[in-house]
Amino acid sequence: MMNLTALDDDTITYKGQLYHLDLDYRLVLEYFSLMRDKGLTVPEKLELALKMLVTDSTSQLSLLDQDALLQLIFSTYIYTNNDQRRSELMPSKKQVFDFDQDAGLIYAAFLQQYQIDLKTDALTWQAFNAMLDGLNDDTFFRKVVNYRVMDIPKDAPDDASDDAKRQTKKYQDYIRQMKLLYSLDPLKKEGKLTDAEVGAIVAPLDMPHKMLKIKELREAGRY
Repeated sequence: MMNLTALDDDTITYKGQLYHLDLDYRLVLEYFSLMRDKGLTVPEKLELALKMLVTDSTSQLSLLDQDALLQLIFSTYIYTNNDQRRSELMPSKKQVFDFDQDAGLIYAAFLQQYQIDLKTDALTWQAFNAMLDGLNDDTFFRKVVNYRVMDIPKDAPDDASDDAKRQTKKYQDYIRQMKLLYSLDPLKKEGKLTDAEVGAIVAPLDMPHKMLKIKELREAGRY
């Protein structure tokens, strides 16, 4: 939990020993990548993670103590009790953004709203998360997230004018196209694409490229 009155001096005490931490947001993101690496053993992950996040030596600690120290750092600074309570109170049905896929959008949003260059400016993990939560709808990152979570608009009522029905259909197609364009891991979608999804994919293309894209999707077994 962020404390507005505390000095920016991240430390943690484990078994009477004070450890100094480096919780730059880049390192925490690297930590997440490290934990997902299936090519490393658990002891290797522990050693690398502690070297990454702790500026003091932890080589004297046993494997169990290394694991306990890393868990303490994680629950104190990275995924706190408040974070856990918030996720339990507001469970998300699906992932709405990805640090890797949306890196460019997040970078542009911080530069636009805060004039912060994430490539060069230093931010702690807590500060980075607070500012990420505070991004407004004027940033394209938030627009993309909104496309991902919004429902496809309902059809126009039967008694609506033909023009209203055409406008509604046009808007529905636009939202479908935006959802497909900015979806997370679209290649992991199981099953074949629907006619509406294919229509949204090829909508911006001219006729020759539409036919090529449809041929490509059929050869890949997607349509």
